[in-house]
Amino acid sequence: MGAAGIKQAVSDRVNSDYKYNARWYDPEPTACEAPNLWKRIGEDRWVLMYDVYGQKVHNFGFSETSDFVHFTPLGQFNQGVMRTTNFTSPKHGAIIHLTRQEAERLAE
Repeated sequence: MGAAGIKQAVSDRVNSDYKYNARWYDPEPTACEAPNLWKRIGEDRWVLMYDVYGQKVHNFGFSETSDFVHFTPLGQFNQGVMRTTNFTSPKHGAIIHLTRQEAERLAE
């Protein structure tokens, strides 16, 4: 069994021909899991978010890429550019895009 870190498999098809890359993509010195990836709106950059469960006081880590080969670490919540707003102990998060209208409707 390998070490718990973020790896990737890539294909130009959604359902086959994936090529596994055993490279460790997160910069964390401890175990991580539950990666989530999202595209920055209006940019050719993606953010990789992952649960850093191997440290006391769980946190999320973030890295950014534009080519899925080179990843720039952005730090963890409240230790880099990403900030928390309404929680203290994140686990297995997810990101979705909402229009302003959708966000306003949810806030009502």
